Amino acid sequence: MSGHDWGTGDDRMDDLLRSTLHEEAETIMPAGDGLSKIQQQVLRRRRRERWLRPGLAIGSAAAVAAIAVGVYTATNHTNADRSRVITGGGSQTPHPTLSPTPSVVPITNVAFPKHAIFPFTSSADEKSWESGFLSGGHSPWKADPVAVATTWVTAYLQQPTVDQLVSKTVTPAGTAVVTLGRTMTAEQGQTVAVTDVHLVRFGKGWVVVGATDPQNQLKLSGPKAGSLAVSPLSVTGPGFGVDEAVRVQVRDAVSPKSYGEGTTGFGNGTPQWSVNVPFTRPSGRGGALVATMSSAADGGPSRIVA
Repeated sequence: MSGHDWGTGDDRMDDLLRSTLHEEAETIMPAGDGLSKIQQQVLRRRRRERWLRPGLAIGSAAAVAAIAVGVYTATNHTNADRSRVITGGGSQTPHPTLSPTPSVVPITNVAFPKHAIFPFTSSADEKSWESGFLSGGHSPWKADPVAVATTWVTAYLQQPTVDQLVSKTVTPAGTAVVTLGRTMTAEQGQTVAVTDVHLVRFGKGWVVVGATDPQNQLKLSGPKAGSLAVSPLSVTGPGFGVDEAVRVQVRDAVSPKSYGEGTTGFGNGTPQWSVNVPFTRPSGRGGALVATMSSAADGGPSRIVA
């Protein structure tokens, strides 16, 4: 036979076998509930496939959300830590340049600082300034502890040469110590620390509450901070050194004005120095008691406490 005849015969044989097998298969039925079980298994498999795909999509979205929250938390924590950095150095900070500080961190004090000196003497003063500051940037230097300390010493205490930032410490609790110094005209022009200005943050502003001697020698023993001042005012402090002199002033809190002063010398084992300071009636209810010592090398201020 030819190849064509073999192909025709094979096709007919295939059709015959297919028909026979199909007829035999239709006569076979699963025993008992076998068919029902097969159908249920198929149905469960299809349902599981339909739910599995959305479940995977939701799980992936949840994982992305968790990662995003983790990144935000880590970033937020990093920013909070940066706001608490304690800095220092000997660079000059001329007014009114503002230094980077943690003042952006919101801090709310329960009460206005009891021994506030400058630039606010009441919570109403700070709130009035804060309103203008938020609306138009009024006196932005009052929101920076270094600028407040520098302005207070150079302009209001009238010590313009004490204008260099020696160091600063700002705490998360809303307190700051700004050490200011000056460049001496003697002693190879070295920079000396003159005063540690202590500040407290209230609202968005910084408030001077006092100043101490960086060398911890010049101190005011009396009167105590916050007490009523009556002219003449008796001022005392512990003695030190050999041949020292101190000038004590009763000054206005928020203007560059002195109402009276007194000077005394001490040293050579003097346990305590004292001086009476007469003063005229101040215009306001609050003021500052300021003691200053001068350098024997060039006559400039060497210590300022308040």
